[in-house]
Amino acid sequence: MLPLFHREVYHIWLNSLQVLHNQADQANFEQVQKYFYDVVMGLDDGEIEPIYLSRWRSLRTELHRLVRLLETDWLFCGSARQSSTREKRLQGFRGRIEKIMEYCRILVQESEYFL
Repeated sequence: MLPLFHREVYHIWLNSLQVLHNQADQANFEQVQKYFYDVVMGLDDGEIEPIYLSRWRSLRTELHRLVRLLETDWLFCGSARQSSTREKRLQGFRGRIEKIMEYCRILVQESEYFL
């Protein structure tokens, strides 16, 4: 499904997401966000086989939607005044990261399966 370069990009981003999941701080969040917009969204679809192109575009669109929601989750975490509220919001934030990581794994695993 995906060329080797694409798979490497998703692997790197997946590792960054794991770090953010384990240590949710501003620096890690900005790194994940910047890598997504600068690298992941910049991937060219020209090397993807036409039979897989529609699926890849759908997954990429869903990832973009989830990242925008993750940005909102992060803002809500930062605006929490009570520690209990912040913990609840961090749970939601981490849940969203897990969902994004699932999509990355799908992209990488399907690529390995089809190659």
